[in-house]
Amino acid sequence: MPKRIGRRYTTFLVAVTADAATSTVPASVYAVMARRPDEALEIVRAQADGSDEVVVVGSLSSRMAKAIRLSAGEMRAI
Repeated sequence: MPKRIGRRYTTFLVAVTADAATSTVPASVYAVMARRPDEALEIVRAQADGSDEVVVVGSLSSRMAKAIRLSAGEMRAI
């Protein structure tokens, strides 16, 4: 009988930028462990201001996520 394969987590890099017209603050980048990119965006949007732009810009390797001890559903500034 084949094993049931669960959906794996990926560590996404998510950038948050403030409205360029009102702020000179540079983008913040967060590592977020989630199953899908839209889940990662939801986690970050829950913490960001409504006017901030939130976008997935890449991913981290499993080795790096393990090294920083990131767990599922957690976000951490990079």
